[in-house]
Amino acid sequence: MDSKFHKEIPIPKKYNKRGITSRLDKVEILCQEVNNALANFDCPKILYTLLVKECLDSICMHTKKINFEDACKLLENKPKSELSIQLASYMKGLKLVQKLSNMSDLNPSLIEKINYYVEKGYGKIKGESGHLRKRQNWIGKKGCTFAEALHYPPAPEKVPILLDKLIHFLSTNIDPYVATSIFFGYFLDIHPFMDGNGRTARILISGVIKQKKILSSPILFLTRYFHIHREKYLRGLHEIRITQSWTNWVRFFLRGLEFELILLKKNIHELHRLDTKLSNLLADIKASTLRNIKGFLYTHPFFTLEDLKKLKMSKDVNHTWLLRRLINAKVIVKKKKNYYEVSILKKIGSKKINPD
Repeated sequence: MDSKFHKEIPIPKKYNKRGITSRLDKVEILCQEVNNALANFDCPKILYTLLVKECLDSICMHTKKINFEDACKLLENKPKSELSIQLASYMKGLKLVQKLSNMSDLNPSLIEKINYYVEKGYGKIKGESGHLRKRQNWIGKKGCTFAEALHYPPAPEKVPILLDKLIHFLSTNIDPYVATSIFFGYFLDIHPFMDGNGRTARILISGVIKQKKILSSPILFLTRYFHIHREKYLRGLHEIRITQSWTNWVRFFLRGLEFELILLKKNIHELHRLDTKLSNLLADIKASTLRNIKGFLYTHPFFTLEDLKKLKMSKDVNHTWLLRRLINAKVIVKKKKNYYEVSILKKIGSKKINPD
């Protein structure tokens, strides 16, 4: 049989950890450290910048090249342009996995909703986005024909069965980190949608990580790592199909988890520094007002005076006083007339990462 045609990859019932034990230990320690740091936050909105950064990384990986500031502005306004719709819809997909709490929450219906959101704004064929495919697709260079394809995923009638099998696999006792890597690779082999499979799968990584209680919040993303190591990523997925072996893919995926966890740990440290600074700086105001101010700043890395005036505060706090205090403490920086940025959030969102 032509190697391009689909041959079902076996999902292991057990997995030998030989050769990956030390990396698994590193990843587990990093996850514990991240969870400990997350427990210190009393305002979940502080993680908003990390979600925006993932939206930005995903959009830039596929189409447009925009910066963090532009992404924030587009997300703050009602979606109008194609790009703003893509960003806002991807954010909705990310927020869907925030609600995952147990194994039954991850089901075909949720996966279809995620695909619908990641495809919105791309002008795809009506009725296909957000639905398991009803026709054959193929994988190859952009714009290639069926005959030029490198690989043909399973026939559409097999997709629901294979997807159910994959979801059931998450209930096995295989190491959760290894299981996550296999879930991702198998999902892309099935290629259950006509388009948006990669984006859907990358969002699902964070959902599986939360579902398996690896992290308390689904904020670990591998988009950046896969983009930096794109050739290894594609070669690894292709190798799974050819060799029917998960060994090299699991190692590659675990390196990605370690890489991104180290960056995440640094970013959470910066966010904790901001949170502590605000708590100390505004310790003399009502707790409810402090929560409102934190929530506003965390979800508005860039804002105008008019934006700030919409914030509800107690009568003993006015916007001019708050701005002056935040500027003097170097929490925010005035960029131009009545336009400000939260320094630490801009630093996190605009950070350029070099390959490991």
